[in-house]
Amino acid sequence: MELRFNNTSVDQILATFDLWVEEQPRTIEGHHSIDESGVDIHVVIHTQWLSYADDLYIHIECNGDDAVVWLHSSSRFGISDLGVNPDRILDLRTSLISVQHAGTPCS
Repeated sequence: MELRFNNTSVDQILATFDLWVEEQPRTIEGHHSIDESGVDIHVVIHTQWLSYADDLYIHIECNGDDAVVWLHSSSRFGISDLGVNPDRILDLRTSLISVQHAGTPCS
């Protein structure tokens, strides 16, 4: 899923994402990678049922003054995730777009 935030900095998106991660039970944050192309984050979230590991990836980069965010969540094991990963992406999307970001050009 791709999201675009007008006049929003990478730091503002990261702050909102970090708050969302803190609210998630059974989350083990993987790593942040920051370079000239943007920020890549990998987080492992264990499901409530049987504690299966799901991978959540987020990429944030600047496009002019806007922050562009790509979200992806997938199960490591099994055939079906019973809708957990699409629901997780929608929940994170809702959190990101519900925050009133200050008018700070992307950097």
